[in-house]
Amino acid sequence: MRRLFDKKLHTRSALDVVFASRGKARTQALRAHQLKAQAASRKAAGTYPDAAIHVRAMPSHQHAGLQVADYCLWALQRLFAKGEDRFLSLIWPKVGLIVDADDTSEKPYGTYHTRKRPPLSAQKIKNRKVED
Repeated sequence: MRRLFDKKLHTRSALDVVFASRGKARTQALRAHQLKAQAASRKAAGTYPDAAIHVRAMPSHQHAGLQVADYCLWALQRLFAKGEDRFLSLIWPKVGLIVDADDTSEKPYGTYHTRKRPPLSAQKIKNRKVED
């Protein structure tokens, strides 16, 4: 959660955050982490240090954005688990950023993949440097 919202919570006066529901305890935990991220974000220079953040949890089939996120994550899962990159290649032109926090071959905090670089592929992930 911290990395997802790092340096972003103070950039707008209000945010609407939608998570896929997976049970009441998970939703409460996500809200708690979001509040921690907001507290950390106040330290960053920004226009809206106390942005109003509305957090909602709902089944992914009820929100088109969650359905898109599910497909994108499924395409990444196919790449990493099965070495199959055809689904990711379909969405690659629309990808803004994929952060592989486990691949420390470039930076200690992970590897960033964007459209400016060659797309992620099965061959590329075989050469990842991952430490336990």
